[in-house]
Amino acid sequence: MARCEDLSVRSTFVRGVAIWVLIALAETVQGVLRVLMLQPVVGELRSRQIAVFTGSIVIVAIATASSRWLGARGRRELMAVGLLWLGLMLAFEILLGRLVAGFSWERIAADYDPRRGGLLLFGMAVIAVAPLVAARIRGVAAPDELPRRAAPTGSLGWTEPGDRRASTPRRPPRAP
Repeated sequence: MARCEDLSVRSTFVRGVAIWVLIALAETVQGVLRVLMLQPVVGELRSRQIAVFTGSIVIVAIATASSRWLGARGRRELMAVGLLWLGLMLAFEILLGRLVAGFSWERIAADYDPRRGGLLLFGMAVIAVAPLVAARIRGVAAPDELPRRAAPTGSLGWTEPGDRRASTPRRPPRAP
């Protein structure tokens, strides 16, 4: 059984990398369009700020469209995929900035510094939680780890495994 679970987790992560490649391609296209179309109109800093929000929408849209195919089997796997995407995107952004665009370390750091107008920390937070958000939007959940219920829940509407409230139906109050 453990070998089967290992293959399932491995498959989820391979699919997660494939989805991230799609996200990276979409973000690259968005970056080119931003420089060509938006930056001449609103300036470099403002166009980068706007692109964080439009890029976040693109990321969540791709994550939502691919959430069933991803095949994650619970909140832990979804968070792990989000952290995988975060690590890959940070590496991609830094390598692209340094090697392709020739940006200095200070210029790259400025994109992540809200005091200097950089909003990429927000974008990176979005990519980290995108698999969870997408699974919630699509209703993709393993019944044993992400049960649905009508009672109040955590911030994303999920309960923890073994939470009796998730599987115990509520009885109506007795009449006097």
